[in-house]
Amino acid sequence: MIKPERIFEGINAWALYLIALLLPSFFLPITSDWLEWNKHYLLGILVIVALLAWLTQGLFTKKLTITRTPFDLPLAIFWVVLLIASILSKDRIVSFFGAADNVSTGFLAFTFYSLLALLVASSVRTERMLSRLVFFLGIGGGATALYFWLARFGLFKVWGNYLPQNEVSSLLSHFGVTMAILATLALGVLLMRSIRGAQLVTWTVIALLSVVTMTAIGYQVIWIAGAIGFFLLLVLSFSRLEEVRYPVVSLIMVFFVGSLVFLILGVPSFLTVSTATEITIGHRISLQMTFDTLKEGTRRLFFGSGPGTFVYDFSTHRPASFNLNPVWNYRFPSPAGSSYDLLATSGILGALSFILILLVGAGTVLAGWVKRGASKLKSTGGNGFFFALAAVWLTLAIMLFIIPFGTTFWTYFFVTLALLPITLELAGIAPVKNFTLSLKASPQYALATSFIYIVVMTAVVLGGVFLGRFYAADVLAVQSARAASSRQFDRAENLLVKTLTLNPYRFAYDIQSAQTLLGDASVESQKEKPDGARIGTLFGAAINISRRAANIAPLDVRAWEQLSTLYADARPISKEANGWAITSLNEAIKLEPTNPQFYMNRAIAYGIDTKNDEAEADVRKAIELKSDFAQAHYQLSLVLEAKKDLDGSVKEAVTAVQLAPQALDAQLNLGRMLVNRNKEGDWTNAEQVFRGILSVNKDYANALYSLGLLLEKEGKIDSARTQFRRVLELDPSNKEVQNHLDNMGGTPKKP
Repeated sequence: MIKPERIFEGINAWALYLIALLLPSFFLPITSDWLEWNKHYLLGILVIVALLAWLTQGLFTKKLTITRTPFDLPLAIFWVVLLIASILSKDRIVSFFGAADNVSTGFLAFTFYSLLALLVASSVRTERMLSRLVFFLGIGGGATALYFWLARFGLFKVWGNYLPQNEVSSLLSHFGVTMAILATLALGVLLMRSIRGAQLVTWTVIALLSVVTMTAIGYQVIWIAGAIGFFLLLVLSFSRLEEVRYPVVSLIMVFFVGSLVFLILGVPSFLTVSTATEITIGHRISLQMTFDTLKEGTRRLFFGSGPGTFVYDFSTHRPASFNLNPVWNYRFPSPAGSSYDLLATSGILGALSFILILLVGAGTVLAGWVKRGASKLKSTGGNGFFFALAAVWLTLAIMLFIIPFGTTFWTYFFVTLALLPITLELAGIAPVKNFTLSLKASPQYALATSFIYIVVMTAVVLGGVFLGRFYAADVLAVQSARAASSRQFDRAENLLVKTLTLNPYRFAYDIQSAQTLLGDASVESQKEKPDGARIGTLFGAAINISRRAANIAPLDVRAWEQLSTLYADARPISKEANGWAITSLNEAIKLEPTNPQFYMNRAIAYGIDTKNDEAEADVRKAIELKSDFAQAHYQLSLVLEAKKDLDGSVKEAVTAVQLAPQALDAQLNLGRMLVNRNKEGDWTNAEQVFRGILSVNKDYANALYSLGLLLEKEGKIDSARTQFRRVLELDPSNKEVQNHLDNMGGTPKKP
């Protein structure tokens, strides 16, 4: 009969194996974020399962054995600093649980990573378990490479036609870095002469598949990671050439040289697949924003803005020069590298405590390397894995200064960190100490310890239930969005009521709920006999819910931005909505003062209220922040027209067309302004503008109508009638044009 402690030991081990195997490739289409959100929850569930199994195993064996490693204290210090930083955060909910678009950097996520490291260190006690865990890391990474190629050739079909381009990250370049990490791991394992048979074939396939995938993707950052990993493997293997496979060393050298060549010259296009342009924030601006955040005050200097809140720092310290960037209107949730994120969001103390982890890890690698060089020990599985794990961890430690880490990268980082001292222990090179907590000392001690176990298990279970509610809420929110898109508003609203009950802390759900209610009200208002009372009820509910969103996240500019858009959409329903939009934009500008879009939007709102002086001031501020902002010049043209400054209006309309020559609306506005100004040659130029628009789009009704009005003013009545009739052909229900033609005596004859 199998002993209970053996069963729970197996559950613990398999939970760790499944993390290594499933995490890189795990995604589900039932949440708003298919990738990171689901990986985060999978990691949390399996870490909780492993922790409960480990604790329960201790209850049956009457002892709890904890492996003491060099990184225990630094990891504990880092965890405590993150806890304090989360309490002092700009947004505690985001810091503790992670942002919806950056869940991997919250305090809870780092708690999972830390627990995972401690569980790996205390659970991996044999070379067999070490070998299995590393093998599952390789298979898990290899599965993502296989998925990439199957999806690329259309051979992987699930959940309809849409699939993520890779299973690791929303950025293909980061997936490529994962392939570089995988290649480093696989080649490091292949260096071991003890790897034979099926394992040798498997690891060879993984190594070649990962290198081929790296080449096919081709981004420069991939070859930075590859060059680092391959170089480290060469350095480590040269210290024990008598224990490694010479052909593999030669292959690694070829890959290293190839990485340098591709890094400097780029990958030939015939070797790469087509990839989309990726948007990332630069290192210089990331560093500037990080330092600006630390300068906010003593609290921010020592503890930062709070884990997961870099997007707040981005808004606050976004420089005006960023508006010259092609992606100026994009808000980055993460900086260029995780090192910036740690410094900005956990302060100097967080950064120093993490640097301590890096130093301890590097010291472990150095100690193992030196002792291996002096040792005459026969190679075993344990110390053989040291090559691969040391190279992988060091590569990850360097890459966190270059790219932002997601759940997969952080998991690899902490798992390989935990395995470093274990490999040296199993090789007999650097023994680790075990701390054993006995439950046999006395009945009182056993009772107290059992009580602590129960409290811990209860807390873990309750925490799991709490997180489960968050996950269920996101699933329901996605279902609601799909229902609303098909105009099933009653179902969408019911689902959102459940969503807000399960998770009342995410402002995006409130905004979504308000948008759904307004959508329902809009549909009701378009009916032949609209129910005014129902429209009023729906609109009132939408406004109340939207205000709650601002209360949930008062420092999140995205909440105010979405609120302003929501109120702008509600203008046809309520006269007060425009004022609410202005109020929301006021708050957005306070939080992100260098975003020209906010000033532009507020200028439009002021224009609706005929506050032309305020509108002009705002739109000029937008142009000051972004001189090539075509939409702002277009809006300024309208404002100046309202103020009877037709010369200024034409000038701005010309600028708008020069900045956006393909924008037909801007051209139409220029034509209108020329007609209105009516200086010498203006009407001729306006006609050229209108006809130019129609040469691009012959069915552009506004251009046809404007041209008709101009021709009518010029006395070209027959030509004008032709344009108006064309408008009616496109829209027979246009009563304004119909009446105009009636007055001209040009109504088309009925057949």
